[in-house]
Amino acid sequence: MITGERGIIQARIVILIALLALARKVIIVDLLDASPASIVALAPDPLLGIAYWVLRERDERPQVGKVPTD
Repeated sequence: MITGERGIIQARIVILIALLALARKVIIVDLLDASPASIVALAPDPLLGIAYWVLRERDERPQVGKVPTD
């Protein structure tokens, strides 16, 4: 399990890089020449987007019991 703020930030960066790589593949894929297996391989894109959103929401939500250090 990922613990601590540093682990969440690293996981978010890895998911963001994976999202960018998959988005690039979606943009450059030629649907007429692509095999069905390669199109199915692009299916995790929405799941990575959801994972990124969840991590971002968790990071931005105020922590209960923590005193702001401004």
